[in-house]
Formats: sequence, C-alpha cells, structure tokens
Amino acid sequence: MFGLLIGFGLAMLKKSLSEGKDIPFPLFKDAKENMLDIVVILTTFIALLVTFFYAYFNKFEFDKKLGYIFAGIYGVFFVSATVIAFSKAY
Repeated sequence: MFGLLIGFGLAMLKKSLSEGKDIPFPLFKDAKENMLDIVVILTTFIALLVTFFYAYFNKFEFDKKLGYIFAGIYGVFFVSATVIAFSKAY
C-alpha cells in the first residue's frame, strides 16, 4: 500500500514536474488488458476501507477477526489474480 500511495505518487509528481506536461495514464482505456492492475488497486482500496471502518467501530482495538478478514481478502485476491493470469496465458 505504501508503494502505491507514496512511491508511485512521488515518482509521477517528479516526472510531471520535470517534463512540464501532462502524463497519460491509460489504465482504464483497455480494461481487459489492465485487469490485474485494476484488481490490485481495488484490493488496496478495500483493505484501506476495511482497516478504517474496523478501527472506528471497534474503538481502535484489533483482534483475530481482522486477521481473518484480511486473510479472506487476500484469498479472494489470490484466486482472482490467478484466474486473470491464466486467462491471459491462453
């Protein structure tokens, strides 16, 4: 998550400031070709929201239930990434 939010953002800011023009970001132009990238960003956003709402509703006390939720999110991500990779391979 840190790499997506900070690393990618700072790299794009540096590139746009050094070139002085808009940089195209064609992530959603061909959704089938970039589906894995979209799934990664969506999973990161879901993990961020789950963390925020879980912390808020449980008064910032984390327990095993949050670990099980994240294991489920990771499981769904792993299966979907595998399906996308196999569909691109064939």
